[in-house]
Order: sequence, then structure tokens, then C-alpha cells
Amino acid sequence: GYDMPNDALPLNWWKFRHEHLRWRALDVLFALEQMINLNDDPESDFHQSLDLTRIAAMGHSFGGAAVGLVAQMDPRIQCCIMLDPWMWPFGLEKMKQGIPCPLLIFEAPRFIGNRDIFCVSNSEMTSTLCASTAPASVNANVEEKEPFQSTPARLDHVDELD
Repeated sequence: GYDMPNDALPLNWWKFRHEHLRWRALDVLFALEQMINLNDDPESDFHQSLDLTRIAAMGHSFGGAAVGLVAQMDPRIQCCIMLDPWMWPFGLEKMKQGIPCPLLIFEAPRFIGNRDIFCVSNSEMTSTLCASTAPASVNANVEEKEPFQSTPARLDHVDELD
């Protein structure tokens, strides 16, 4: 169980969920690092079987927002797929940055009744993200990127998430 803030105070609730999103993104990056380590390990069943030049991030709901944040943080992510993402925890500033790689969003017509605690719907937020993504991904030339060489200190930019 999480120590949930009082829902009657939307700002506290948003700060809690935004921090939670940050930790979820770090969990995804940790899992990616583990896969890369397995790919590099001659004793692993995955040794040299992963194509590290074609890494995609995909998530649903809160995980959809988390993989969007991961794609902003890590240039190894070549495309991002967000399945009915819960965008409120993402935050307007991060949304306006767009996603620096090709992005696909599948969205339900209604999102938990579009609970509108910030006077904006989930659909408006994903639309803002998509509009910001088009210019952000123009410079993402997937074909010319070099394979990423893994390093154990990949999470050294955690403070950038605040």
C-alpha cells in the first residue's frame, strides 16, 4: 500500500502521483539494464540474442505514462507505444517536451469517467503530447543510430526528472 494523500487536495495528490511515475520510469530503466546485462553475459540464455538498436517501450495506463517518461529520458528507446495512458501524473511541462521518437497512442473514448481534477481531460493531455512529439521526433533518425553500449551507471540522471 501506498501512503495516498487526501484526494480533496489535488496538488498533493498530483505531487504524489508524479513522484510515483518517476519511480515507475526508473523501474522500467532498471529492467532494461538487466536485459542488456543478460544480452552481454555469455552464460545467459539471452546472450547476443537481443537487438539493442531496436528498443521499444510499451505500457498500459500508468505504465503508458511511465514509458513516455522513459522515452524522454533514454535515447536507446526507438519508439514508444502508450496504451490508454493515464496522463495526469505526467505533468504539463513533461508533456510539452514531447517524445523524442516515434509515438503511438491508443486511447479509449472515456478514461475513468474523465475525472477532471485539473480541469483538463486525459484526451486533451494526450493530444498535447502528440502535438509536442511531432517536432521532437523529427531529429530521431533511427537508421543512423549506433548500438548502445551499456553502462552500469545509466541511471545517473535521476535528478532530471523533477
